[in-house]
Amino acid sequence: MTAIARAWLGVVSADHTDRAVAGGFIQLNHGKRPNVARLNPGDGFVIYSPTQQYGSKIPLRAFTALGVVADEPPYQAAPMSMGAHGTVSPWRRTITFTEVTPVPLTDITP
Repeated sequence: MTAIARAWLGVVSADHTDRAVAGGFIQLNHGKRPNVARLNPGDGFVIYSPTQQYGSKIPLRAFTALGVVADEPPYQAAPMSMGAHGTVSPWRRTITFTEVTPVPLTDITP
């Protein structure tokens, strides 16, 4: 097992996290390039989901995904609708996700 030098935390609703895990990617800040460009191959990545669904006020407050950055450069995905943000061609990074059971924030002890 290789040691992780850096780790990142993304805040993403659980429904969008499910899409990312299924697709093996991460997309941040509505698909803008700068944040995904800061990730390096081998960096750890954790996703915290404050809600189950994007735009919902019903809290989930759980860590929902864990992975490692798998590729070198960011890549641009096909155009997609981002609702109020219009149609964008989001920038993404390939992530190798590990299968995990969501962990509620309240279960994490200092």
